[in-house]
Amino acid sequence: MKKDPAISVQPSPKPVVKKTRRYGYEFYRDNFRRMTVLALGLIGLNIVLVVAMFLVYGSFPQRDLYATTRNGLLVKLKQFDSVDQVKAANAAKASVKAAANVESAYP
Repeated sequence: MKKDPAISVQPSPKPVVKKTRRYGYEFYRDNFRRMTVLALGLIGLNIVLVVAMFLVYGSFPQRDLYATTRNGLLVKLKQFDSVDQVKAANAAKASVKAAANVESAYP
């Protein structure tokens, strides 16, 4: 078999790609931009989470506290947040008790 030189296909050489020169500062510049965007995004996320924490804490309902008596009845208790509230409640309770013990002037 004879090879026909006109039919044979010669591989075409690939064009030479000119390499662009990369400077060392491009790496730091590009990564600084990425990390700055990431840091700003995380700071924004932190602000959103802190605001959400305050909203949840502010809208949290007060607990219902109950106790049982000896015969099994439920008594609703009041929750006090400070000692001053306890003292005020005790003073109000004592004044109601004193008023109940006073005899009426008009029997």
